Amino acid sequence: MPIDLLFKNRVIGQMPSSWAKVKIDQNLVDILGGFSCPKSRAIASGLPHFRPFNITTEGEVVYTPDTVHIPNDYQTGVDRYFLLEGDVLFNNTNSVELVGKTGIVRQPMQVAFSNHINRLRVRNREQIDPKWLALFLRDLQSRGFFAANCNKWIGQAGFSVDSLSEVDIPLPDIGIQRQIVARIAALLSEVREMREINQRIIEDTNSLLLSTLGQLFPNPDRLLPEGWRLKTIEEISKNPQYGFTTSAKSEPIGPKFLRITDIQNGMVDWNTVPFCECNQRELDRYRLIHGDIVFARTGATTGKTFIISAPPEAVFASYLIRLQIERDASPDFVYWFFQSPYYWRQIIPRGGAQPNMNAQLLKKVKIPVPENPKIQEKIIAQVYSIQNEILQMQKDQNATGKMILDLEQAILAQAFRGEL
Repeated sequence: MPIDLLFKNRVIGQMPSSWAKVKIDQNLVDILGGFSCPKSRAIASGLPHFRPFNITTEGEVVYTPDTVHIPNDYQTGVDRYFLLEGDVLFNNTNSVELVGKTGIVRQPMQVAFSNHINRLRVRNREQIDPKWLALFLRDLQSRGFFAANCNKWIGQAGFSVDSLSEVDIPLPDIGIQRQIVARIAALLSEVREMREINQRIIEDTNSLLLSTLGQLFPNPDRLLPEGWRLKTIEEISKNPQYGFTTSAKSEPIGPKFLRITDIQNGMVDWNTVPFCECNQRELDRYRLIHGDIVFARTGATTGKTFIISAPPEAVFASYLIRLQIERDASPDFVYWFFQSPYYWRQIIPRGGAQPNMNAQLLKKVKIPVPENPKIQEKIIAQVYSIQNEILQMQKDQNATGKMILDLEQAILAQAFRGEL
């Protein structure tokens, strides 16, 4: 008959009756918390100071290009934080969804780690395999255990080592542990290959629209086909307009207040867009209308665009720029050009990785425009048709990604029930 695994006298799982169980406390592991180093003190190179993002959701502990480094005055006695092969890193503070992330150290690393991480170092590897411990904590995290039992604050959640010490760990014979760990590793390797294939398909799907737009729109830096004319944005539109500066409100005290963050994957869910206070003059000045094109002018999405379609009463925030097309081209035609590689080449500085965007730069963007409106309509219809096909492909790949995640979670769950 299966035995219950408990946390604070609540059942969190089951294991075979032939297995023992232990608590994650100082008798089982040496527990060491990290230390804080403010971002303002971080330096470009030196001793790495791992943060939660150095623990992947796949259970690995990795260097990343944005790994933080600490100055010399933080390095006294720092060698006690260095990592050994088999150390387990537990992410004690993160968002609710990510708190409890756990990774295994595959090779020694001369790094320190933040106070949002605890290092768990197994005292006796003939009692418990470190990989077994790390995989069990991953299983708990994937099943939502830490999300359900963490302490929640504004924008953050925590699961302390004191709470961790009240979690039952299944403990079969060390030989059985190692057999199951090897079996999990083999199965998860296959899952990882499936995930990589799915990710490549997603990337190919995402690049399909860009490639299509590069074929439908002629290159503005080359000789244009007959019947096309090169225009600048200022020739076909009103002056670009910066948005409204105010605070977002959750209460319905005025119009909707569209911000950069409300535009996700080329869409806006108006039900989640907040409100704002504004008087009639401000509403008349910043009111969004059908066919407006808005641009992100700052942040990670700089240069991204969104075309407004049948909006509720709404105004746009100051980190957006509005463009209103007046002549020679339809808003949809211009919008789709702004998704093309020829637009991005004009706003990304030579040799740069991040685009620039402001009203003056926007006005100078060159766009090829066919003089025949029917050609514009044909291009728009083609693009929307292809977009619909791509959206369906993306939906299918997202469903596949969910199935892969469910499979990974099922493998871990079965393993610690003794069913693998």
